[in-house]
Amino acid sequence: MVYSNLNEVVPTGRIAGIALQPTISGLIAVEYLWSENLSITAQFDYYSTPFHGVGTRVLDRGVTESVAGFSYRLTPHLLWQGYAVENLDFITGSAADFTLSTLMTYRIES
Repeated sequence: MVYSNLNEVVPTGRIAGIALQPTISGLIAVEYLWSENLSITAQFDYYSTPFHGVGTRVLDRGVTESVAGFSYRLTPHLLWQGYAVENLDFITGSAADFTLSTLMTYRIES
C-alpha cells in the first residue's frame, strides 16, 4: 500500500515576539503486508517551520525525517507497533536526532 498526506496549518499570534507563519507538513509511506498479522512500513516526512527570517538555521528551516516501523497483530484485539524516526537534516536542535517508540493498541468490540 502507498499512503500520502498533505496538511496546512495557519496559526495566529506570536511566540516570543516572533510572528507565526502558515506551515505545511506532508508524508509519503509504503506499507508491505508481509502476512495477515505483520506489516512493515517505510515513511518520509517533511515539516515546514512557522518562523521566517529569524536568522537561525534551527528556526528558519523545516525538518525532514525518515521512519521505519512494523505492526504486528498479537490477537484479534491486540496490535503491537514499533517505529524508529531519523532526522535527516543534521541541524542541531531542529528535531530529535533519533526516536525509538513502541505502542500497544487494544480494540474493544462494539
